[in-house]
Amino acid sequence: MLAFAAGRGGDPAHPGVPCAGERLAVVFEEVGRTLKAPVLLYYAQNDRFFGPAASGAWFARLKAGGARAEYVLQPPFGADGHYVFTDPAGAALWLPAVERFLDRHAIPFRAAPAAPGAARA
Repeated sequence: MLAFAAGRGGDPAHPGVPCAGERLAVVFEEVGRTLKAPVLLYYAQNDRFFGPAASGAWFARLKAGGARAEYVLQPPFGADGHYVFTDPAGAALWLPAVERFLDRHAIPFRAAPAAPGAARA
């Protein structure tokens, strides 16, 4: 399972601190009790919806529930790291981590060919 900036309750009035973060942590732990697939949680350090404290706590609770989970907190991306996944420049950052995760779990993956003139990391 690939979970990019997984969460709920982003609060623009309090960047990086989602509302009801602890309640969602409980949900992560409950999900961790039944989840059978390996999980990659991927966040950016400057995600204005789910900051490092929230995403790290959610990861810890997912693991506490027994999930086979991995966590990536990448360096800041642009003005709001929440959008690293939809920005074409962001793929060069998250794709290598996803490829390593899939390889570790023997999940077949073939990257799409690069656009003409695009450099691949």
